[in-house]
Amino acid sequence: MPHHLGFVFWEGFEPKPPRAIFLLQPRDPRHNSPTMNGEDPQERPEQIRNIIGGLERYNPQAAEVLEAYLQQQCEEKFCDCNANRALLKL
Repeated sequence: MPHHLGFVFWEGFEPKPPRAIFLLQPRDPRHNSPTMNGEDPQERPEQIRNIIGGLERYNPQAAEVLEAYLQQQCEEKFCDCNANRALLKL
């Protein structure tokens, strides 16, 4: 039997490429205004700016602050992609 990356496959079986786990939605041009900027929203508190803009972003203890900020984003219905990315990396 042929081997592929440590997995055993049957003869003639070709693995399929992985499927995307989410679908990207086309960007709505109305959301390009400064008030709807998900990368650097105006709602971002100064404490969060300091965390994601400096060495504090690598401190595991910053995860608690970023988690609370994520909860705030959910409640107030806005998104801060850079802060959420920093949390994911921790």
